[in-house]
Amino acid sequence: MVLLAACVAPGPPLTVTFPGKAPRLPGLLPVPDPLPPGPPGTVISSEVVRPNPMFPGTQARRFLYRSTDSSGSTIAVSGYVVIPAGTPPPGGWPVMTWAHGTVGLADACAPSRSPEYWAYGSGGYEQTPGLIGAGVMVVATDYPGLGTDGPHLYLDGPSAGRSVLDAARAAAAFGGSNRVAIEGFSQGGHAALFAGRLATTYAPDLDVVGTLATAPGSHATFVKTLQPLLGFFGMSGYSPYPGFYAYGLLAADRSLNPGDLLEQSGAAKMSALDDTNCASSPQLTADDFRTDFIQLPNWYAALARNEPGGERIAGPVVIAQGSADTSVPAIATSLLCGEYHANGTDATVWNYDGQSHTGTMYASLTDRERWVVERLDGSTPSAPQSATSVQAC
Repeated sequence: MVLLAACVAPGPPLTVTFPGKAPRLPGLLPVPDPLPPGPPGTVISSEVVRPNPMFPGTQARRFLYRSTDSSGSTIAVSGYVVIPAGTPPPGGWPVMTWAHGTVGLADACAPSRSPEYWAYGSGGYEQTPGLIGAGVMVVATDYPGLGTDGPHLYLDGPSAGRSVLDAARAAAAFGGSNRVAIEGFSQGGHAALFAGRLATTYAPDLDVVGTLATAPGSHATFVKTLQPLLGFFGMSGYSPYPGFYAYGLLAADRSLNPGDLLEQSGAAKMSALDDTNCASSPQLTADDFRTDFIQLPNWYAALARNEPGGERIAGPVVIAQGSADTSVPAIATSLLCGEYHANGTDATVWNYDGQSHTGTMYASLTDRERWVVERLDGSTPSAPQSATSVQAC
């Protein structure tokens, strides 16, 4: 990623207020203070979630577990698990650890709150019956600060990746094995790639068989999603992503000055984000931004640090990409593929012509499900049946 020279003077000092303790909402487990001892992945508490008719005979639980944020501090993260029916095989159920797509920034948006275990945009619901039927346990993080104390660290790669890996570790408490496939969509595709990247150093106890990311956020995503908001290249309209990015970057790095990027109105709206609705929040407009990220080297550098392609991922990586995706353009995945080629990652792109961001998730469903099952049972993965083409990076 090329860093552009600054052409905007520093802004006035502004303050954004972030949430502290998570609210006591139905479906959120209380976070104890202090946290009980244990290594990352230790389950702190759990409760049974009502049965879902799509998963007959299974048990689902929401739970709290220990993880590590990007600063190295121990935190509590919430998540949920769907456990196959019957007796687990020797060593436990193989595990798919799922990283969900963007649902919002408020604690109320945490997917584990949903009685069906998934909230809008999480992207994992439709795949679960097939995986459960094949004897795969599905475990999913809510991510740090989404349903637990503190702000949601949106697109903070290290904290998200660790939460995905620690959810897989937590699966052992429910009968899961250490044999793990990593998967995610959109924001979760970004988290999945960071989890794959961190697995050998942060979680060497896990036997990670591969990483699959559908429409993962990277590269041109950051610029492309700014275009509708800031009018780049003559485009206009509304996009929530710049506000999401700014919120996540500020939450993870308090040395950034909100006043460099935001007007006073933007800082005020961002301080109220945890009280707003899901998915479409924050409602920041172009008038709330003083300038854009690419004209502020420290902000743009913070984005660059959270690019998933900067380091090699051990084990196979598959990226599913739609040609008509306007949230994560195909050019972003092409650039990511080039980075993986350069650093020696065994990466492949499945292309789905004419598919949008969400459309790619559905079009690739059977291919992804089959790949996860075959990777976990040790068989040679079949070629994707629904992809238009396959590209080795």
